[in-house]
Parts: sequence; structure tokens; C-alpha cells
Amino acid sequence: LRLRTTGGYGAFRYSGLRASSGGSELVKFQGTVSFADLLVGYHRQLGPLTLKLYAGATAARYAIDPFDPEAEVQGTGVGAKAAVETWWTISDMAWSQLDVSYATLHQTYAGRLRLGWRVAPVLSAGVEAATDGNIDGRSGRIGGFLRYEWGQGEVSASGGLMTDWADGE
Repeated sequence: LRLRTTGGYGAFRYSGLRASSGGSELVKFQGTVSFADLLVGYHRQLGPLTLKLYAGATAARYAIDPFDPEAEVQGTGVGAKAAVETWWTISDMAWSQLDVSYATLHQTYAGRLRLGWRVAPVLSAGVEAATDGNIDGRSGRIGGFLRYEWGQGEVSASGGLMTDWADGE
């Protein structure tokens, strides 16, 4: 049995044509998002493959300034969430990870694939590709990461290039 808690914060900006008294105008928006997950899960070891299945709750808050009448993802909400995490130990020095999740809150989904190398027994570095989305749109990212682990958990930092796709593109 596993307990997984996750939280995060991010900022974003975008622009779009919105109706105005003179027809339409380009409006620039700035937003923030914060979220937290509380999931209970099951862990199974199958030789070099680790499989974790989780289910629980997610909460998120999206704030957009100025208010965007066309954005469906705004405000605070809660929902159910499920996640599958896999880990394959390729060798003593290399590993891969594939994680996917879906939440009912804003029909949110995410997927991430990593390939990591152990730089030290507790420190890994590598490359990753990710996608995520919700009812307002979707995005993709490629980049790199650093991961530090200890007996009770891990922390990682990622960075890279990201692109957004609007519906219909």
C-alpha cells in the first residue's frame, strides 16, 4: 500500500481575440495554477519492472487576469484522479519511467516518459518527453531533468521546451 501526495504551482500567459464594443480585440491574459493530489495506491514488483496504481482526489485553482469568458478552466475545483506509474531498471546505471494519469476535474490528463542515468547512487539526470491537457487545450514538452532520491522519497526538477495546441490544430 502506498500514499502519494503531490503539489505544484505554475504561471502562464496567452493572448486571444475577444469580443469588444468595436468588434474584437487582442487581449493578453496572465494566469496562475496551483494543485494538490492525495492518492492511495498499490505497488507491485515484477523483476526489473515496478508497477504502481493510484486513485484518489485532486484539487486545483486556476486564476486568469483579466477574466477570460472563453476559458472553461478557471476557479477552484476538486475531482477524482487515477494514475499509473511504471519504472524499468535497464541496468545499474540506466532506467526508464512512464507515468500516465487522468482526473475528472476539467478532464485533465498527463503522460511523461523519462530515460535516466545514475550520476551517483542517489542522483540521476536524463531526458524526458511529456504531454498534458484538459478541456481548454493540450501541450507537449521535451527537456531534461535531475532527480534526487532517498529511502523515503524523491524530488526532481525538470526544464525544457514546451508548445501548446489549441483545439482543432
